[in-house]
Amino acid sequence: MMRRRALLTFAVPACAAGAQAQDDGSADILALVELVAGQTPDGTARVAIAEAALAAQHRDPVAQARARRERLAFLEQLRGADAIERARLRIHARGTLWFDWNNADGGVARRAAFALDPVIAVASRSRLVVTEQELSALLAANARAGEVAGITPPPVDRQALTMALAREFPEWPLTRQRGFAVASLRLAQLDRAWQAATAAERDAATRQARQSVRQPQEVPLLARALEAAAVAGRPLSEFGRVVPPLPRIGEQLGIISGMSGALRSFNP
Repeated sequence: MMRRRALLTFAVPACAAGAQAQDDGSADILALVELVAGQTPDGTARVAIAEAALAAQHRDPVAQARARRERLAFLEQLRGADAIERARLRIHARGTLWFDWNNADGGVARRAAFALDPVIAVASRSRLVVTEQELSALLAANARAGEVAGITPPPVDRQALTMALAREFPEWPLTRQRGFAVASLRLAQLDRAWQAATAAERDAATRQARQSVRQPQEVPLLARALEAAAVAGRPLSEFGRVVPPLPRIGEQLGIISGMSGALRSFNP
């Protein structure tokens, strides 16, 4: 596998991984922006990216050619990546874009990506970034756990949750930071495990969840437990064997001293 640090230089490939890169490298940049943001920049952003790529190429063509080869190799990984690996690469690329693309050229791509997927919280020491995509993935996993348990998760004040994350995230322990920063990866792993499960295994997971979860506040904790089982490669019905039983999860993960009320039910 190529050195992932290679992403740090400005420019990454095209609106689809297999698209032919343009000579100025702007197609490379657009591919990274689309990977990070999950959607295509508008025409104004595309023009700005193309202009910045061309300026960078004129300024130092040798360095740009080397960087571009590395970026093309990175995007080659995307071509054959499944949903889980793609989520992993997106999270890596997001951190790279936020922390390392701060020069005049890279800033164009950085602004384009995070205009489409706004940053909620950043932890400089761990180099982890939480965006709207990750928060949406976390809440989607909670909703799916609610379907399994037959109980709707508690309502969310998304604005309050976002403000609390921005304020508290940098001070959290690394494991808790990663829980939020890689929510889309954990959701992809949960999706794969559920799809791979037999009907009998799904029934067993549903039965176990409905015996364990009694109130809406426990649904997000069930989501974290199901994710943990999926990550560990265990049957989803064994979520209680991967993590403590749900009453203890409520104590250990549901209400953490120093966490705001908005975040207690969403602690990974």
